[in-house]
Amino acid sequence: MKNIGLMEINDAVPEVDTGLLTGWLNRADLARELTLTVDTLQRRKTRRMGPPCVRVGRKVLYRMEAVRDWLREQEARKAGVSRARRRTTLRGAGMAPITPSGTIPFTALIAEAQRELDLRRQFYWSRVRAGKMRQDEADKRIALMAAIVKRLTVTAAL
Repeated sequence: MKNIGLMEINDAVPEVDTGLLTGWLNRADLARELTLTVDTLQRRKTRRMGPPCVRVGRKVLYRMEAVRDWLREQEARKAGVSRARRRTTLRGAGMAPITPSGTIPFTALIAEAQRELDLRRQFYWSRVRAGKMRQDEADKRIALMAAIVKRLTVTAAL
């Protein structure tokens, strides 16, 4: 019997590249490309904030073209008007005019605070429904804003 060394075995069975996973990255490779940690990618996947991925057994794979699309989407989102600016722009038409002395009439301030309360109420409840905020936290924040509106109303009555 002939004694076959390890190198001869590797030469005897050539590695076949089927090209099946060409264009796909695993989580470690993508993390290295984006200069992120693997944990950050996993956290973003859990929160549905990261690039789309496919799970094959224990492996998580990212299609390179989908990652590029996701990056373009992130770029477009950053280039667009931010949510806070868009909200103030939309409300800007309804805001009370500032007097020549630089003050805002008290009734307009109360109305603006009430609008802000309504917006926050909608925003917090949408976050609760999406599972991004606890119910008690939303209630606490809404109650705080409601207390501010109430204090302004009481002060205006004096």
